[in-house]
Amino acid sequence: MPAKTRAQARNLLWLACLSGLLLLTVLAYRPGLDGGFLFDDYPNLSQLGAQGGVVDRASARSFIFGGFS
Repeated sequence: MPAKTRAQARNLLWLACLSGLLLLTVLAYRPGLDGGFLFDDYPNLSQLGAQGGVVDRASARSFIFGGFS
C-alpha cells in the first residue's frame, strides 16, 4: 500500500473515531437538555451577599469553607 493511501486511511480512521466520539457525547447529554434551567447555587451565593461579599482573604476563606453546601 502506497504511503499516500495509508495516510488517507489513517486520516479517515481518525475522522470516524472523532465523529463516533461526538455522537456518543451528544447521546449522553441529550436527556439532560430537555428540562428547565435550574440555578442551584442560589442558597450558597445568597450567603456571600449576606456577609458583605468577598473583600479579603478572611472573608474568602469563610465563604469557601463555611456554610452548608
